[in-house]
Amino acid sequence: MFTGLIEHQATVVDTAATAAGCRIVLDPEGWGHEPAVGDSIAVNGCCLTLVEGPAGTLAFDVIPQTLTLTTLGGLSAGDRVNLEAAASMQSRFDGHMVQGHIEGTGEVVELTDDDTGRRLRVHLDAAMAQFCVPQGSIAIDGVSLTISGCGDDWIEVALIPLTLERTRLGQLHPGDRVNIETDVLARHVARLLGAQRQP
Repeated sequence: MFTGLIEHQATVVDTAATAAGCRIVLDPEGWGHEPAVGDSIAVNGCCLTLVEGPAGTLAFDVIPQTLTLTTLGGLSAGDRVNLEAAASMQSRFDGHMVQGHIEGTGEVVELTDDDTGRRLRVHLDAAMAQFCVPQGSIAIDGVSLTISGCGDDWIEVALIPLTLERTRLGQLHPGDRVNIETDVLARHVARLLGAQRQP
């Protein structure tokens, strides 16, 4: 489990097709965390298992399903990604409950600067948008954010300068795709209510 509080950005060194999908290699660029092989790391919000490291680079094997559901299949050398180590029982829980299980991707449709930072609007499939409510939680590329507005197929969030500086969200442009994880509690409630309505 994660909190959606990004700890560091890394640079993609290499992506290579494998028999099981794809191997992604990252340069952690001085990240203070030193994960062990087998540890879970959220890369742009996707929970991945470290298969090689931490001597210089971090390597992850990504299966076809993850490549299909997320933006990881579109990464190339030089791209920047968000990193977060898995939460522990000793961790402060300052964000919200993020599983690292991406439901799909959204498309950046509008970025508007204002006095407090930047407004980001993302187009979502209706299947994901149904779990979004104003002042609810959402993770975009692994970043825990509060929804400031939403519709049937879009959500909007406010990004403060610190978020723009410390995460890759500050590098987004209209047309870019981002990983989306809606609030798991909202999804569970919707599933339970649906089951109760069954005859």
